Amino acid sequence: MNEKIALKILGIKKTTDFDQIKKRYRKLVLKEHPDKNPEVGSDKKFIQIFYAFHYLRTKNKNSLEFEKNLEKLIYDLQKVFLHWKESEYDNALKVINIMISKFEENDELFYVKGMILIQLNKYQNALNCFEHIEEFKSDSSLWNNIAYCYSKLENYEKILICCDKMIEIESNNASKWWYNKAICYYKLKNLEKSIEYFDKVIKLNPHDKDAKELRDRTIKKLEHK
Repeated sequence: MNEKIALKILGIKKTTDFDQIKKRYRKLVLKEHPDKNPEVGSDKKFIQIFYAFHYLRTKNKNSLEFEKNLEKLIYDLQKVFLHWKESEYDNALKVINIMISKFEENDELFYVKGMILIQLNKYQNALNCFEHIEEFKSDSSLWNNIAYCYSKLENYEKILICCDKMIEIESNNASKWWYNKAICYYKLKNLEKSIEYFDKVIKLNPHDKDAKELRDRTIKKLEHK
């Protein structure tokens, strides 16, 4: 790896400031994560992006020892994704735990670990992992995964918080999250709120048959309450 190659992988210029490099890196990491991108070779792209960013991040203190440590980290990350491909999630978890113990301040590794734990149906553990992540707090993929974990744990109050966060991030996709809020309120037996959010969805999408059907069912349930 050298600076020219790292810049090319991230699609940035030498003059790009570090905050912009981080934004570009976050976007690429989430896009190419194998769990989000099923295309063949996405794991290799993810590893290249990871390597390029951390090379640039520490280029001023590069030493032979540092480069060897970074190369070992990349080798271990390759092992993680190899286990992932073979659905050997326990083995992938063992490797990622060792990596985190050596490279603690790394949000990407906690993100990968969280995704592995989801595959193992360890949703609370995955949530504990996602709580470590600061770099991706404004990214929809992280909140999608958090909402998914809470849905598996049937914690509807927490899902409502995730929905609000997603509406803030993806305002152009608000109806999807209003729909999810309507479902959560229904599960929480707050039928008035459920109807309120179904109405918001229908107002934006008048032809949404599912929302209409569920709203009508909720209205009937409220009338017979």
